[in-house]
Amino acid sequence: MKPWHDLVRDRMRMGAEARYLEKVRLWADGHQDCLWLDKVEPYRSCRVAGVVRRLRLDPAKSVLETIISDGKSMLRARWPLERSSPLLRAVPGTGVILEGMVLLDPSGEAVLAEPAFDLTEGPEWN
Repeated sequence: MKPWHDLVRDRMRMGAEARYLEKVRLWADGHQDCLWLDKVEPYRSCRVAGVVRRLRLDPAKSVLETIISDGKSMLRARWPLERSSPLLRAVPGTGVILEGMVLLDPSGEAVLAEPAFDLTEGPEWN
């Protein structure tokens, strides 16, 4: 069993994450022209708002991939890797508006393929 101070620290972290996700939900809800990520449909065009959770470069496949969250769900987006992509400024916590076609990858997971993007200011972490 964990010591009591570790349990308290874990609860405080969970509380901070839950508070942040609520801020992300409110931020995403402020973009009335965007769908919630759990409402996107395969093979349909959509516009979504989310906060970057992860940005990954895969030089072997020449792909730039990001995972965004609207505080309720997550969605992946992929672009061909370009040397001077402005998307490289999309560090975790950055707000982003994506617009494009939702496809299914080989495992059946939804992914936005080469969507247009607009980087915005996301919600504050604290």
